[in-house]
Amino acid sequence: MGVHTPFFVPILRASTQHPMLYQITEIKFDCTVDDDTDYWSLSDQICTEEKLAEEYIGTVWEAEDGDDLVDEVSTASGWCILSIDYRHVLS
Repeated sequence: MGVHTPFFVPILRASTQHPMLYQITEIKFDCTVDDDTDYWSLSDQICTEEKLAEEYIGTVWEAEDGDDLVDEVSTASGWCILSIDYRHVLS
């Protein structure tokens, strides 16, 4: 007879979170550029932060939670987010 070795099957847990819809109600971006001050002025930074906020306020995003929403918006915009307010969009 051979040696019996227990065989364990890892249990994969499905994500308990389902994507939800979030509408951005307020957002502030960080558009500072430390390494290119010759071409990027404080005026450029402020203008970009204001325009980005205008573009993103009111938009609806699908995300698993607030942290995922920040990741999604930051990736899409290419900028870090200083603060964000949102509401859940119920279907």
